[in-house]
Amino acid sequence: MEFGLDIIQRKIVLGCPPDCPNPERNRYLIWVAHRHGAPVCQTLPDTIAASLSVVASG
Repeated sequence: MEFGLDIIQRKIVLGCPPDCPNPERNRYLIWVAHRHGAPVCQTLPDTIAASLSVVASG
């Protein structure tokens, strides 16, 4: 996963449900997203809504 390279462009929305089978594996991704101001969502509907918002904003 090239999340670190793509996050710089600010066209990323991260969806990480808290009840996934191995949530500790997502901690780094969540940290990187927060560090770069990318939305982090916990549900699929919220992730879709945030993604559409990013697309609509250009």
